[in-house]
Amino acid sequence: MLLTVLALPAVRAQGEGEPGAHGWIERMRKASSSLSHIGTFIHLEGTAVQSVRIVRRAGEQGFKERLFSLSGAAREVIRDGDQVVCIMSDTRMVWIAKHLPDIHREGPLPIPGRRFDRPLIDDIEISDIYELSKAPALERIAGREGVVIDIVPKDRHRYGSRLVIDRHTGLLLKSELLSLDGASLEQLVYTHLDIPESIPDIALRSEIPDRGGFTHHELIPPRDSAPSDPPTTIADWSVEWVPEDFEMVSRSFDRIHPGKEPAEHRFFSDGLATFSVLIQEINEGGAASIPQRDSLGAINAFSRIEGPVRITVLGEVPAYTVKKVALSVAPLP
Repeated sequence: MLLTVLALPAVRAQGEGEPGAHGWIERMRKASSSLSHIGTFIHLEGTAVQSVRIVRRAGEQGFKERLFSLSGAAREVIRDGDQVVCIMSDTRMVWIAKHLPDIHREGPLPIPGRRFDRPLIDDIEISDIYELSKAPALERIAGREGVVIDIVPKDRHRYGSRLVIDRHTGLLLKSELLSLDGASLEQLVYTHLDIPESIPDIALRSEIPDRGGFTHHELIPPRDSAPSDPPTTIADWSVEWVPEDFEMVSRSFDRIHPGKEPAEHRFFSDGLATFSVLIQEINEGGAASIPQRDSLGAINAFSRIEGPVRITVLGEVPAYTVKKVALSVAPLP
């Protein structure tokens, strides 16, 4: 009921001469990284509901950001340039990551607008894949007038989205990921948003006071290229099928964590939707060969064992898409 109250449609229509759908998305992307702001939002995914506070300070060297949970266990995500620190009081763990690809779901809290952090069009023309349209009426979110943008896929291998963008600042007010039949898979809705003149350093510092006894893990950053002599068990595999207009945007060989079996990561994107293919070497007899599938809200995963490797496909695409990609992975002839 809360979301219904927060998202009452406005009766007044938009004025002429405003940007089109694509222009509004680009404005939102730029505002997110260049405009300092403080806000509170609600995130819904499956049956999980989170209330999160965000503080983002923009600067010439990029932005600094702190997200912290207002409900449930105390959790924080602090981003400063390329470094991401995730603090989880419930598991007493601290994760430190550097130079992770932008398509990762970074940490234990949702990142507003993370699907739009990079330019909407790189080498792929987004209008060939999605229908973008701007609704004629405005929508009121967190006391602000918002422009409604619908993003509808042209095939059944990716999800659609609906965005509400602040008409005056360009900041995201609401995002919704939609299934092929229009059902809501994930929602992020602001309940409060401020644009302060300045944000002090103290607002970006962790509020989880005592981290004594916490376990610290530093994730190994993916490398730009594979090492000179990667294990052939994971290097000599090919992804034979991906949906049309998906391209591999990153490929790296590394260990997932120190001491674990080596793995190769391949990341694919159509400019908006993303999924990853993980090919991991396994010990003989160390895993069952029965394929496994899982889902949470918009996230779907499919994993199978083929010879000496485990193949896992994970992404915000439909379940049959990740399955078809996973089943297409085969050893090179």
